[in-house]
Amino acid sequence: MKAIIIPYAEREKCWWADEFFPGRSLASLPVCGKPILEYQLDECAKAGAEEVLVLDWGYDVAFANRLGNGSRWGLKLTYTGADAGTTRESQISRHAGFVGAADVKLILENCVGPHKIDSLASYFAANLAVLNNPGDLVLPGYSAEAGVYAGMNVVMRPGVEVVAPVVLGDNVRLERGVHISGGVVLGEGAIVDRHTRLSRSVIFNDTYLGANMDVEGKIVVGRRVIDPEAGVFVDLEDAGLSSDLENVAEKPLPATLADLKERHYTGIGDRVADARLAEVLALIAKDVAAINLPKLLGVYLGGGYGRGEGGSPVYNDLDFFVLSDNASEQEKDDSAVALDVVAMPYAPQFYEGFHADCCRARNVRDFRKDEDRVMIQEFLRGFVPIFGSAESLLFLRRHEPSELPLTEATRYLVNRGMGLLLSRRSGESEFTKVNVNKAVLGAGDAMLISEGRYAWDVRERDKALNNALYSRAVAFKLHPVGNVASWEEAAHMWMDTVDRILATRAKDAMRRTPRNVLRWLKRRRTIGDPATFGMDALTRILLPMRGLLAEGRGGRPIPSEMMKDWEVFN
Repeated sequence: MKAIIIPYAEREKCWWADEFFPGRSLASLPVCGKPILEYQLDECAKAGAEEVLVLDWGYDVAFANRLGNGSRWGLKLTYTGADAGTTRESQISRHAGFVGAADVKLILENCVGPHKIDSLASYFAANLAVLNNPGDLVLPGYSAEAGVYAGMNVVMRPGVEVVAPVVLGDNVRLERGVHISGGVVLGEGAIVDRHTRLSRSVIFNDTYLGANMDVEGKIVVGRRVIDPEAGVFVDLEDAGLSSDLENVAEKPLPATLADLKERHYTGIGDRVADARLAEVLALIAKDVAAINLPKLLGVYLGGGYGRGEGGSPVYNDLDFFVLSDNASEQEKDDSAVALDVVAMPYAPQFYEGFHADCCRARNVRDFRKDEDRVMIQEFLRGFVPIFGSAESLLFLRRHEPSELPLTEATRYLVNRGMGLLLSRRSGESEFTKVNVNKAVLGAGDAMLISEGRYAWDVRERDKALNNALYSRAVAFKLHPVGNVASWEEAAHMWMDTVDRILATRAKDAMRRTPRNVLRWLKRRRTIGDPATFGMDALTRILLPMRGLLAEGRGGRPIPSEMMKDWEVFN
């Protein structure tokens, strides 16, 4: 069976989308964080469609890249433009070659399940209706508890209160005292500042909401705040990127474009990608200086691109480490929000879903406390100063791989194991592919750490481990094209690594110490399973996680207590 989807089949009824969301295809508008068209493609796949033709008058290049060839839905997808003002019959006639003699199902109206979307009010109503009762619709993210759908890397500061139903997209950040209730959708990369209250609202991707706001019954897209019931909007100067970030006088920067162009960011030496990354980093450096944070000493690019082993085409996120000068906890929070807002607009220039992640600011004492972590030691082996100088980090001591504690191995296993659990029911999606690859790399790295054979360069680790699955994962990390391991292969390698580490270093992994007891009580305020009470916190999470992964893709849902433990000790 074939299907044709025409988002603008009734062009005269679509004016509201162009007025309130200019530059966006109606088909790409999100309902509960997922584009309308993707719900329709879900339906086509369920109905057994093998080929789908989308004729979009509001053709969107970025949206086309997101959709791809339809392999996510197990069908062949052609997404193309359509002529304005043409009738349904003329469109079908024009594409008679596609129709042929096949059984064609026409989808002429914009619907998400039973909810027809033909006005701003109905679009807003569809978001709330699907959020409250999704039925058999597939919402983005995972659901650890009823009515809460959360993506990856969601950050909630102390004092945040979230009442279901809610969708929290990838990389959402909720600052202290934020209150969410009554049905709220927060798109990917959204930031809600301190003590803001949200109710019955839809917040688009990469939108910043300032502190002490009260948002009810609104759609917020960057600077634009829309009242769907009144059918009006206002473009606020202080919504999204504030005027303060744009108008502060520039300062001289230690990281110039010339400096940044001398660096290599990709593992395969992709000159085009390296040059583009240098240009974006120079713009970020300029904006960081402009916000004039008083206790900011340095911002440094770490991660794969900081070490010169990032993926090409650009695939990994940009990870920034932030050094502050005796900043208070509140000042650290303030700088995190400001820096995320600065970096946010640049990341999507590479591809949709790409993010620039600014770690929470650390004082010298904070860095030293985590000095024996793999994350900090790898950062020391390869970073790029974006703002500030490399000399500001001379206080950090380099450790040998053999000095890394076993908790670093268990940390890798816990985080990558959770990625496998969250992706086990996502089919062969990009989300699954990313988590499978990370799980293979994490399992291999954990084994090397436990044996004291870890190496700072991923190619050296590949040689040391001598594992075919790990080698494939390294190849994908450096050049992310083609296929990776299956979910089952990654889960088997992960479980085998857990078993081997516990068999050889069980005493270290399960040691009962007063520090472990106090750490658990302080953070979880509950005893939990008495049999594991004295164990290291990460090992307490690892053991039931291993049992859950052993059940395979069709196993039990993730227990809410496990999710809480992971979020606290991650």
